[in-house]
Amino acid sequence: LHCCVQRGTPPHAVDKGGNFSIAPLFVDGPAGRFYLAAESPCVDAGTALAAILGLDEITTRPDSMRDTGKIDLGFHYIK
Repeated sequence: LHCCVQRGTPPHAVDKGGNFSIAPLFVDGPAGRFYLAAESPCVDAGTALAAILGLDEITTRPDSMRDTGKIDLGFHYIK
């Protein structure tokens, strides 16, 4: 798993790679405040395919486009 961690991985935690602390660039969307902007570093930042995880019918984007390809790191809203 990869995570976008505010202020980085805590010193006592073991980071096995793939985590980052860049601003996720959240934007408001039709059902909440935590959609990912198109230029977000969290878009396609996961290692697994969205379909394998069963997340290809929901979205992290304010335009309600489904999560396809590599999984986006973020809250997935039901369309």
